[in-house]
Amino acid sequence: QKVLVARLLKLYNPYTAIGVTKDEYLAQNWPPRDWVPECSSERNQKAWGYGRIVYFVNQLKAGAPVDPIIIDMTWHGYSCTGLTVIDGHHRLIAADIANTEIILIGSGVIDILNWLAGIHDTPPAF
Repeated sequence: QKVLVARLLKLYNPYTAIGVTKDEYLAQNWPPRDWVPECSSERNQKAWGYGRIVYFVNQLKAGAPVDPIIIDMTWHGYSCTGLTVIDGHHRLIAADIANTEIILIGSGVIDILNWLAGIHDTPPAF
């Protein structure tokens, strides 16, 4: 499903969530970084995070596809309190920096509802 980046950014701040800033990103020429395993100590380094954003900015500007981000709603009891990005912070930041209008989401509440309603057969990943 396609979502408008600007609207998503009004509801969720991916910069704060992963501890980076747009100004710091723009202040340096960070080398692009492709994926590294979750358990890699590199993932805890600021240069890797900014490099990952560079990688996705380059992909988006080249018109190359990027994986959809994963979003979900946040809840307090029965009340929806907002939304969160489960996976895709660097892609969302890259979409903001590259002035991308639309980004794909791979799952979220709508996917769960569509699965429960029998609209598609792929169960949600919890």
